[in-house]
Amino acid sequence: MKQILFSALLLGLSGTGLAQDAKPQVQEISLAAVTVSPILNHSYRNMAIKGINSEAVVDLEEIAARYNVNESSVYDKSMDAYEIIFKNSKGSILATYDKTGKILTTVERYKDISLPSGVRNTVHSQYPGWELTDNNYLVRFKDGRDIRRVFTVTIVKDGAKKNLKLSVEGESMG
Repeated sequence: MKQILFSALLLGLSGTGLAQDAKPQVQEISLAAVTVSPILNHSYRNMAIKGINSEAVVDLEEIAARYNVNESSVYDKSMDAYEIIFKNSKGSILATYDKTGKILTTVERYKDISLPSGVRNTVHSQYPGWELTDNNYLVRFKDGRDIRRVFTVTIVKDGAKKNLKLSVEGESMG
């Protein structure tokens, strides 16, 4: 028994002794050049995605914010504005860009997206027992102004149906 304990102790000490390296080895790694490009439309992007948890919405708004009209095949220096449509399975964005690539306006429509917690909480607390059947999300952005974001939510209970207009935070909008 003593021999087994002594062997285990010796084996444990030899493993820790091997793990220690007297001279650390430094290895140099070269990275290719990295280009960091600012988002020209960061104010639109930040206002549009605030409080939104739907991946379909955030992804499409991110694409619109990063779109560079100057690199587009339709770019023409003599044009003052460009309308570009972005679509995915949940909705679309009609974005108007100026000739520098800045977003002037957007009109966005989405259907049956993941609702923000503020909207879900309002529906469940103010309409207990009601079932969410579908939703629409409308966004209107104008450069230099605030953004308007409205959820229209349809709820049903015992054959009754209601349409609610709510902000992202879940506040009633009429």
